[in-house]
Amino acid sequence: MKKTKNGFTLLELLVVVLIIGILAAIALPQYQKAVEKSKSAQGLALLKSVANSIQVYYMVNSTYPNKFDDLDVDIPWTGTESGLTISASKDRKSNENWAIQIEKNANVFALYMWRISGKYKGAGFIVVFMAKHASNLANENIIRCFERIKGANIIFDENLPEGSYCEGIMSATYKNEDDWTRLYTLN
Repeated sequence: MKKTKNGFTLLELLVVVLIIGILAAIALPQYQKAVEKSKSAQGLALLKSVANSIQVYYMVNSTYPNKFDDLDVDIPWTGTESGLTISASKDRKSNENWAIQIEKNANVFALYMWRISGKYKGAGFIVVFMAKHASNLANENIIRCFERIKGANIIFDENLPEGSYCEGIMSATYKNEDDWTRLYTLN
């Protein structure tokens, strides 16, 4: 009687490892995109709450707030890092991933939310409530996705393809670009 050996050959094991490697290479980018979209959804939810609270504040007071403490929404962040250093910035808060800030002057009142860390730092969202000048930010009270390309202390990584955050992660549609920012409309 002939004895048979049970087990796998080295070639069979290599084929299985190769197949697992290929599947992992396909799945990892999709997983990373899902994680980033989840982080963005959390930030966007807070931005929408703050934007709604700003609209209520304006209806009651006929003016825009100077700081987040004036609003009826709790922003649980304690940091003060900024995505944009401008003299018109009235208030800002941040956590490890995001910075949110108010821009207020005679010509504009806007709310910015920036990624301040990670692969997509320099990208984020903006809501313009009032703009007295011709601007690519027109269409007030619409949340737009942006990739800041210059003119800020945190800019979008120039090694990333244009639209990789707004189009690739947030499924936004390209709107236009000025000297500092690529703007996208959220779908």
